[in-house]
Amino acid sequence: MKWPNVQDSASTISELLGERLRLLDSLAVELRGCSNAMVALDLDGIHQRVAQQEQICQQIRSVDREIDVLQQRWSADERSEALPAVKDLLGRISTAQTEVRRLNSAHAALLRRSRRTLRAMMNFVNFYGGRYEANRKVVAPPPPEPNPTELARV
Repeated sequence: MKWPNVQDSASTISELLGERLRLLDSLAVELRGCSNAMVALDLDGIHQRVAQQEQICQQIRSVDREIDVLQQRWSADERSEALPAVKDLLGRISTAQTEVRRLNSAHAALLRRSRRTLRAMMNFVNFYGGRYEANRKVVAPPPPEPNPTELARV
């Protein structure tokens, strides 16, 4: 099926690509915010950022499906005619995707390091926690001070 007007279809795909770019930028902001929340130990902030990331990813998948449907309807000639109109957007999307990948890798590394740190702390507590508790129980309280009146009786 051919589009009646290639300009209209190029305009539609430009809008969809613009939406995808906006969503990628939003995802980058949320990834930065989530990493900052982790460093600040803000659990509520982490949960909110992760939920927002999930919503953004769903929206990106939805836009991608619309783009795929639109591209499947185009003939090779229509694609080549529309390419100049969306070339700039495609370059900006590529840059945004690269930034999101970089942020995602950095965030994943932060999660791995945090997991290792927590494991080390839990191992320490599990290993030494009982020893400190046992030492506290073994140590007897100091003997009471002798009463001066009792010393006088002796």
